[in-house]
Amino acid sequence: MEEIRRRRRPRMAQEVTADVATDAPVSRRRRKSVTGINLKLAAPKREGYHRHWFVDKPGRLAEAEDLAYTHVSEPGIKTDSTDSRVRRLTGTDSFGAPQYSYLMETPLEEYVAGQADKEQSHSAFESAIQRGMDPLNKLSDAYGTGNIESSNRAG
Repeated sequence: MEEIRRRRRPRMAQEVTADVATDAPVSRRRRKSVTGINLKLAAPKREGYHRHWFVDKPGRLAEAEDLAYTHVSEPGIKTDSTDSRVRRLTGTDSFGAPQYSYLMETPLEEYVAGQADKEQSHSAFESAIQRGMDPLNKLSDAYGTGNIESSNRAG
């Protein structure tokens, strides 16, 4: 009976890069892990500054500059930009055009002051809601503002 020979993948030619005299094992470059954590917007921190990524939507970068943020132009940070500002492709807009996010930073003192202002305005709004008041006076016909007894009486 004849032996059945199965087709197999041909063996790959191995390159000899190790020194034959030392018989040291050949170390290959580790490839990037597919299942590992890949942070698209990872950037190094800077002492004394708060960094934040801002999406390039109309008026958003100007608003960030009004809040004392400046563009980061640090060499060595991965960027998709042709100029000195650090930016990354983060998606597409509603028309299918590429949408970028820019890395901006502000001094830590400015950031803490801005967060305190934001917390103060939020706490005033939240306390008004907890007291059952409408801080914007827009809920006059909302649930819970009428009197149940007067609306159920047939007269």
